[in-house]
Amino acid sequence: NVVAQARSRGEQIEVSVGAGVVFDDFCKWASEQGLWGVENLSGIPGEVGASAVQNIGAYGVEVKDVIRTVYCYDLHQEEFVHFDVSQCAYGYRDSVFKHPDRRGRFIVTHVVFRLDTVADPRLGYGHLEQAVRDAAAGAEITPQLVRNTVLKIRNEKLPDVSSVGSAGSFFKNPVVERSVYER
Repeated sequence: NVVAQARSRGEQIEVSVGAGVVFDDFCKWASEQGLWGVENLSGIPGEVGASAVQNIGAYGVEVKDVIRTVYCYDLHQEEFVHFDVSQCAYGYRDSVFKHPDRRGRFIVTHVVFRLDTVADPRLGYGHLEQAVRDAAAGAEITPQLVRNTVLKIRNEKLPDVSSVGSAGSFFKNPVVERSVYER
């Protein structure tokens, strides 16, 4: 079972997912439910807990965009704690959980995501919008359609992870000062 608990809040729903759930299984479940927010992240290997630590991203969406709260066990204080998204210090493939003073201190137990119940496709990355419109062929654009299109694009670019293992991207684009960029 992917979802432990879900609470509706108008046009959004909060979904609690265990840290050990395969992230793509969660993406599949959300898309099948018609929920918007994680469809662009489909196909990324790993678990839900790791997604919150790494701030995974793809096709113009980062997981921080849909995380509400990260629940953890604090090994130093020996107690359960939680971090609202604002406390996670999310950055490009970064979070408070990766900082040297916190690394290895917290075990993520579950993550609460805030998903949309109304259409909110994020198609501004690369040729995703055109690929989705081509796949829709005039039909309604749904989270499942976006997910399938993202998976198709990923499968055209990358080998099948069931035959060639993958830990996802392990590179990080450099961040440079403006003067270096302008030079």
